Amino acid sequence: MKINKKPYSIVLASTTLILFLILISSTALASSTGPYAYIANQINNSVSVIDTSTNTITATVPVGDFPNGIAVTTDGKKVYVANTYGKNISVIDTTTNKVTAMTNVGGASPNGIAVTPDGTKVYVINYEFKTVSVINTANNTIVATVPVEGNYGIAVNPAGTRVYVTNTLGGIVSVINTATDTVAATVPVGFYPWGVAVSPDGTKVYATNSGNNMVSLINNTTNKVTATVTVGNYPIGVTVSPDGKNVYTANCGDGTVSVIDTTTNKVTATINIGSQPWGVAVTPDGKKVYVTNAANNITSVIDTANNTVVATLPLESVSYTTGQFIGPTFGQPVLPVANFSSNVTNGFAPLSVRFNDSSKNVISWSWNFGDGSNSTEQNPIHTYSAMGNYTVNLTATNGNGIDSKLATITVSEKSVLLVVDRVPFAYIPNFASNTVSVIDTATNKVTSTVHVGVGPVGVTVTPDGKTVYVTNQWDGTVSVIDTATNLVTGTVKVGPYPFGISITPDGKKVYVANYWSNTVSVIDTATNNVTKTVNVGLNPRGIAVTPDGTTVYAVNYWSDTVSVIDAATNNVTATVNVGIYPVGVAVTPDGKKVYVANTNSNDISVIDTTTNIVTETISVGKSPWEIAFTPGGTKAYITNTNSKNVSVIATATNNVIDTINLGASPYGIAVTPDGKKVYVANQLSNNISVIDAATNNVTATLPIGYNPIGFGQFISYAST
Repeated sequence: MKINKKPYSIVLASTTLILFLILISSTALASSTGPYAYIANQINNSVSVIDTSTNTITATVPVGDFPNGIAVTTDGKKVYVANTYGKNISVIDTTTNKVTAMTNVGGASPNGIAVTPDGTKVYVINYEFKTVSVINTANNTIVATVPVEGNYGIAVNPAGTRVYVTNTLGGIVSVINTATDTVAATVPVGFYPWGVAVSPDGTKVYATNSGNNMVSLINNTTNKVTATVTVGNYPIGVTVSPDGKNVYTANCGDGTVSVIDTTTNKVTATINIGSQPWGVAVTPDGKKVYVTNAANNITSVIDTANNTVVATLPLESVSYTTGQFIGPTFGQPVLPVANFSSNVTNGFAPLSVRFNDSSKNVISWSWNFGDGSNSTEQNPIHTYSAMGNYTVNLTATNGNGIDSKLATITVSEKSVLLVVDRVPFAYIPNFASNTVSVIDTATNKVTSTVHVGVGPVGVTVTPDGKTVYVTNQWDGTVSVIDTATNLVTGTVKVGPYPFGISITPDGKKVYVANYWSNTVSVIDTATNNVTKTVNVGLNPRGIAVTPDGTTVYAVNYWSDTVSVIDAATNNVTATVNVGIYPVGVAVTPDGKKVYVANTNSNDISVIDTTTNIVTETISVGKSPWEIAFTPGGTKAYITNTNSKNVSVIATATNNVIDTINLGASPYGIAVTPDGKKVYVANQLSNNISVIDAATNNVTATLPIGYNPIGFGQFISYAST
């Protein structure tokens, strides 16, 4: 019996011990709630770990000499610390709060630090060398060194594709492409920029300018400053709330934190903090903001619901902590949240749809458009060619999981009766005759001649075919023609010497390029009044609106640039350098590219509408003037004024596949809605060439008025 009792005693004791350990482990896990803030103590060479749920310091981790920048991985498992005087990087394991690795940065003095969302790379600013070291986190070795002008602030966008670095002395922000680890752009901002942060959706970048007490707002697509916000004195740190609605800046000079509403770009609150607030970070739930105060060794805690300081936590020494120093709760991974919108949800085929991603915590995107087509772009544009109900599926991914969002796009087919009952007409301004010739494209006969203003040049037709707008260069007006009667029903006074003209797809606004005043006039078609005048580059000529109606491209002849106008605000959001003396401009039917005709460099600049960067240059004939696409966008036709011909470009390869000889000085060009014919206005020949688009042969020549120009999309169905 004694022999039998002993094993039971051992089992009972073992069970008790196991239960005791389970209780200890459970208690430890329950008390380790987080999320945690990691604050660098410069003098003590340590990092204080603060449990933000209780506002207590739970650990102090010895690191290198004079720790400064802090970066926490998105899964909360590691913390990277830039030790400025130690000239190395400490890697902290957050499960043990122990340093597990040290990486030397080659004698440089590291300052700011940021980690990519997938945790594979760390970017470190070396402020003495003006370089960024790129560390592979798998083996903690430096894999690249990027020369920059930056030396303090650094941030990675949510997609992990771009790194933003501030240069305090140069007044710029450097943009690094993480795929190549090279500088892709530099953005001029304010005076002495310091901190930098990216919005959760990745569309906006905020840089503090400590020298002039402002925050610069950078558009991530154009890499241009779109707004500036005046904040407190000498702003240093900056952070964005998880919902993207508020920006917080630590103003070192006056001991405050400014709260910016990102919708209005206005300061909505100013919070008194302490002495020399430096770093600032927000908790993952957006409920608290932590601010390090360099002069009095404390961290202030702000309740974001009422923007008041609810706690002050003593630190071990001076803290100049920068970066996103608050991570998620360990063991609770940050999951992706898929979301998107589109500029349209229904319409007629072919329907071009621009999808705008608004997902959170995402590093990759996979789009299924429901018609067999896919994309991995963040904000793709897709064209539906056939009628139907299409289910769009966005799958958003990060290292911790995936999420999906569905939406429906309805594409209708235009009525056959619409095509049968309405005949395409060409409306061609005759510059020296002060008239517009109306040509029936079915018969190639001039059916009417409309007297307009003096020196007509540009032309555009409303989408419903009921109205034609014509720019009159010499009298600074736009004539409004009723296509049912072919009579001028109105005259709109615009800027001096109007040239190009274009209309939005909804027919509500007309944009006119005034080349003598360097402006674009915006006409409300409901009233035919000018509602706004937009300043652009020198001598604007051609102008075009994207198929979704969101963007206007104005070509500036003397500036060798293209101004990009946001149609919602009518503000210039970007300027694109192109070839020499650009004139004509056209957008592909899918809205993905813009082609610009450069008359003096004899080429075509191809602009990517997502990035507003020239991606290709195509050599054509002498003095290319105007551009027209076939309805499917497979071919582009370019008039070469001095070559007396038309170049035909296959848009899939951007190669010239044919050259068509024409009359003297071909200027305007347009394609019929069915894509079967191309009409070209030959200014000095006083006639129109008709090209068969299938064979690229001239099938007819039509005499019209004197000096026909026809600058713009001059062919449309007339009203019935």
